Amino acid sequence: MDYYQVEYTKYELAKLSFLECLDYLRLYEKGVDFFADSPLAFERALSKAFTITYARPFTHNDPVGGMGVGSISTGWIKKLPSKQRELHEELVGDGRNAMVAHLDIGKLLPLIFVKPGNRNDHIIDWRICSLNENSIDDLRALATAAHKYCFEHQGKIEPKIKDSIISYRQ
Repeated sequence: MDYYQVEYTKYELAKLSFLECLDYLRLYEKGVDFFADSPLAFERALSKAFTITYARPFTHNDPVGGMGVGSISTGWIKKLPSKQRELHEELVGDGRNAMVAHLDIGKLLPLIFVKPGNRNDHIIDWRICSLNENSIDDLRALATAAHKYCFEHQGKIEPKIKDSIISYRQ
């Protein structure tokens, strides 16, 4: 297994994640009127999907062919405007790692009202970025910047790849 093929593949999959994020933003724009009867459920579902998909390339990957893959670089984030850097940290840190993909009681700070039966009332301190009309432009700018970085990084790797087809199928 060639290191550059693994690295190129990691960034190709990251690009797909960021394109999916942009799809969620377009879906929000198109579907917000369609889901007018349950706007909070629609917003929450897309916010969770966006958060998980955006954070996916920044989480550890299992080794491939004896090589550690890791996550994509975060060095490029330092070049972003401070608002986008904070948004990235919110999505990956508290968003994905503590509130969406995991249930971190210390971050969610649940207040649960125990009732007879299986219908307890609860309040959760849902402090992740919600995909809505106030955040959509910032989320789009962040996902676009991430996609652009991956594309540029692949451009540096591509001359070092020996084959035109990269495959991990056995």
